[in-house]
Amino acid sequence: MIRFNAAITLGAFRLDAAFEGDAGVVALFGRSGAGKSVTIALIAGLLRPDRGAIVVDPLNRTNVPGIYAIGDVSGPPLLAHKAEHEGVICVEAIK
Repeated sequence: MIRFNAAITLGAFRLDAAFEGDAGVVALFGRSGAGKSVTIALIAGLLRPDRGAIVVDPLNRTNVPGIYAIGDVSGPPLLAHKAEHEGVICVEAIK
């Protein structure tokens, strides 16, 4: 499962996209310059969205067994409680 709802601006290019998929495979297609590679980079964590979220599954599991996608906080501790909560969900899922 994947739920993608994110926006990012890179120079003059702006991507604002949302989609969901329950299958094991999600395909992106479109014209050159439409944002396919940027979307992949966002999902892979190579780029950080300006707003939005990318959820892998309700327990924050990635496709690698034992690896969970949880938040990390840098800068002001504005979202520290969110990262802590995600960590607790992961630990409870491992039990």
